[in-house]
Amino acid sequence: MNPPASDDLYDDSPPIGLLKGLSPAAGQMDVEVIVPYSGAEPPAVGEFLLAEAGSADALVGRVSKYVAAGHLVTQQGDAYLADLARTNDTPPSPIMRQMLRYSMRMSILGHLRREPSSQRQFRYLVGERAFATLGSRVRRPSVAAMAYLCNIGLDADPSAAVIGHLAYGQKVHPDVPVRFSIDRLKGRRTFVFARAGYGKSNLIKYLISQLYSRPPEVGLLIFDPEGEYALPDAEGRPALFNVPQIRDRLMLYTSRVVRPEFAAVKKGEPFVDFGEIPPQDIVTAFVAPEKQENVFANAIRTLDFASWKKLVALLLDKRHRASEAEIAQAIGFTPNRNNEVILQAIRNNLVPPVTRMHRREARLSQDLLADLGRGRIVVVDTSLLPTEDALALGGLLLHRVFAYNRRHFTEAAGSIVRCLAVIEEAQTVLGDRRLDDSDIFVRWVKEGRKYGLGCILVTQQPGAISDQIISQGDNFFVMHLLNDNDLRMLNRHNAHFSEDVLGFIRNEPIRGNCFFWSAPDQPFVMPIRVEDFASATDLAPGPPARVPPAAKVPPEELIRQWIVDAINADPRVWVYPLDAPEGEKWMVVSHDYLAHAVAERCRAAHDRIDTEDFEAWMESELPDLFRSCLKGLQGHQRYAVLVGSRRAVWVLPAVLFRGGQAKAMQTQRVAVSRSV
Repeated sequence: MNPPASDDLYDDSPPIGLLKGLSPAAGQMDVEVIVPYSGAEPPAVGEFLLAEAGSADALVGRVSKYVAAGHLVTQQGDAYLADLARTNDTPPSPIMRQMLRYSMRMSILGHLRREPSSQRQFRYLVGERAFATLGSRVRRPSVAAMAYLCNIGLDADPSAAVIGHLAYGQKVHPDVPVRFSIDRLKGRRTFVFARAGYGKSNLIKYLISQLYSRPPEVGLLIFDPEGEYALPDAEGRPALFNVPQIRDRLMLYTSRVVRPEFAAVKKGEPFVDFGEIPPQDIVTAFVAPEKQENVFANAIRTLDFASWKKLVALLLDKRHRASEAEIAQAIGFTPNRNNEVILQAIRNNLVPPVTRMHRREARLSQDLLADLGRGRIVVVDTSLLPTEDALALGGLLLHRVFAYNRRHFTEAAGSIVRCLAVIEEAQTVLGDRRLDDSDIFVRWVKEGRKYGLGCILVTQQPGAISDQIISQGDNFFVMHLLNDNDLRMLNRHNAHFSEDVLGFIRNEPIRGNCFFWSAPDQPFVMPIRVEDFASATDLAPGPPARVPPAAKVPPEELIRQWIVDAINADPRVWVYPLDAPEGEKWMVVSHDYLAHAVAERCRAAHDRIDTEDFEAWMESELPDLFRSCLKGLQGHQRYAVLVGSRRAVWVLPAVLFRGGQAKAMQTQRVAVSRSV
């Protein structure tokens, strides 16, 4: 006899089927489940299910395969179906129930235990090795259990931010938000893989917006080959400038003309002052790899700063017209026939990069360390640069940060510059053909973590990146891919991306769908629909998007919904149980935090609010409307001590807090009073 099931573990729907036993599969544990035909919606391939393993325990599995079984799939069944097809009929439901069943394969991912006495409510375990018995029921998890599974290890992580919602193909579960620890970007190696047009840029911008939703501890260096990160485009698609908490931190270096409203963001062009950079760094960045050990290259490396500045000024002024004698005088060489070839090589190899990339008094290189050290976002728009110059500039800037941190690594805390670099088209700098342990891109990925340096590597061709780079990944965000080599590479270096997951990545070209895995706590790949970056912006300034205007809605309808949304989803709005008789029926929330969350939603969706003067409405009408809506939700305004301070609070019916989302009620009970 099966033990009674925990209502908190499973939803209210009937069991999917019964466990039959193990199904052999290389490298993973699969079980077979017998599923009767019922006419109800069957579980989706890829859906998470639970197999009962005790009164408060369950095996966590993911559906990987369906196979029809029963009399209808025998030869006699084939003949019966053929006869029905001739008469344009379908099998009646009684026949289907009697003669059809399914054999469902489910990959076991771990063990879920209900712990009602614990603050966490659930506990996920690996290595338990306990097994459900033959005939155990397989059921869908409750919303609360599914929300826990989607957010394992994030209970006490203040940096955890919602990045999307659970998604099985086109079906998105808005009641199951999926969070990601934004702190896991810092000092880590993050990969974003996807074909063009499936939401890579949207994902990265959204992650950045969440990274800067609170005071950051890292600077951000973005190499932007499309010119799309910093400023909104002509179609009105938002960019980092449209995120209020980012705007004042944004430093843009671009050769493009920007509109007047964005002028304060543009700090210069993507060029550097060669005279302010050590000559050995210029040689490493701008001289071809095969010439790095030539005599002329070593001669340049040995120059002192005064001679180097004279040489740069001479080559900028006269370019190829600079004579060997003038070059020799600038660098302190004795002009003779033995040095003539060296002097010619110096001119021939330095004039092109000096002409293209050197600008007197350019501030990019000089200001880089200071800006990153202050937690700013430095966007280097390389969209108008030749590819080789963009790569050289990127390598030069990365080397400057890497060398600084390496030099100051053993000094007092705070001496190094913590930095996260975003590198698009990563296969061009980390492919097998150009992989060299002395290359700065390789060193940044391999050694950067101990120096406080992380990276987000973005590519459409992950199979072209060296195996030794991919194998060191900490976070993987994967969208639609087609190439088998790319998919095999992913499976080879991260076994969590099993064959069934790779099938979804290959066969479901759905924009915004992402399969992500993050070390160290996430035990399996999570399928999500990524949040729209526009939701993190104020959508202004910038030209209006070419979409129909949003329909106006009476403000009270929106405010009421946004209050409920903030209580259930906003991590800043803490929910406390009431310390009073029948207190379990009530909850307590801070007036200030709730009002702030609703005001933010109002500003983000101002075009939906039916009012003539929005700013005047925000100042004079919103506070009263906010209180009216809370009273309409049976709320009572009171006062309470929260986190050591006496605050205005609202006492609201506990049923408004749905639970089940990736947000738990606080354990501390709060007493309230009618007056301060």
